[in-house]
Amino acid sequence: MTASTLRPPPIIATTDSPPTSLLLSWTHVNDNKTIKIMNTIHSGSPSDPCPHHIFNNASSIIAPQLRKIINSSLETASFLESRKHAKINALLKKPKADPKDLKNFWPISLLPFPAKIIEKIVNKQLTHFLEGNNTPDPSQSGFRCNHSTEIALLATTNDIRTILGNGKAAALILLDVSASSATTSYAHT
Repeated sequence: MTASTLRPPPIIATTDSPPTSLLLSWTHVNDNKTIKIMNTIHSGSPSDPCPHHIFNNASSIIAPQLRKIINSSLETASFLESRKHAKINALLKKPKADPKDLKNFWPISLLPFPAKIIEKIVNKQLTHFLEGNNTPDPSQSGFRCNHSTEIALLATTNDIRTILGNGKAAALILLDVSASSATTSYAHT
């Protein structure tokens, strides 16, 4: 099998202050970490050589070999070409949506089991690096652990109430980009 080599992406600080550390390399994983991540995956891809539950049931046997592949992949910034391909399923966004219009579908990628494991490892290490360097904006709720739409809504409501409580006017503009429409709502004193 061949591996295609990728250059590691540059890490650019998005704040005025420099990061406290640079992501120069990935951290190797051990067998226990590999098994732990393997056991969090509960679905597979049609391209997997065997169902995901077999990988999980034989995790103590498979993990050492998989760990070697993962660590080699992290060291070389490359991944087996055969494991990069996903099966794509299309799911209707809304039950009554027109199935003839492709815009009404969400593409769902079914990655091979080893690719899912590496994806989780890279995600954890990158998230740890970014949060350790205070890179995400504190008010960012999307794609972050322990942050949700409810927290964003509560923070926005609190900000508006604080502004109104201080006798000032507040305006809130909400854009729904996915539906290509805009909704504007105003709070007046």
